[in-house]
Amino acid sequence: MTGLQKRLANLRKFRGEREATNFLDALQHLQDSPRARVLTVLRFLQKAETLASHAERRAHNRAAREARELEQLIGNGGPLDRALAAYRVRPLIFSYAGSGELQIDFTAINEKRTDEFGAIYEAIELARMGLTRRLRECSNCGAWFFARFSHQSHCAGGKCRIAEYRKSEQWKEYRRKKSKEYYWLRLKTNVK
Repeated sequence: MTGLQKRLANLRKFRGEREATNFLDALQHLQDSPRARVLTVLRFLQKAETLASHAERRAHNRAAREARELEQLIGNGGPLDRALAAYRVRPLIFSYAGSGELQIDFTAINEKRTDEFGAIYEAIELARMGLTRRLRECSNCGAWFFARFSHQSHCAGGKCRIAEYRKSEQWKEYRRKKSKEYYWLRLKTNVK
């Protein structure tokens, strides 16, 4: 095992990260129209998750209003129900050789929507865990990512975070100050 493989194996695992990775992989392979449908369902799930978590923490009158709004969103004939109605599925029951356990999975009846349903299925799994709000769009490049931490607003790697910071007034002020320092340093010394 190489050094990189050891580091990757020891990376911290986060709850829901596997499902989020599956969702993001499926989302990446979708074209415009299916992608838009999946993102619509995801946003409905995120809103439902937010309303559900707020309803249990708020004062009675506001909680009742949010509970009604949640019921309108997820209830029979609501926007989420209508969006999910497009996905007709059937269960698949199978067993791996020697495992001794039955596995249950679902497949889309409409073959054209199989990839799309894979993304929807993973989004529903994340909703079941209460983690759909961790799927976010990078504020710099627009790519979707799984936020490992609640304050994370940029995709992994740091490039977008740095690029966003360099657009800020704080960075511009810092650069102006440093430019003046370098200018005077160059005038006062024999720096080439």
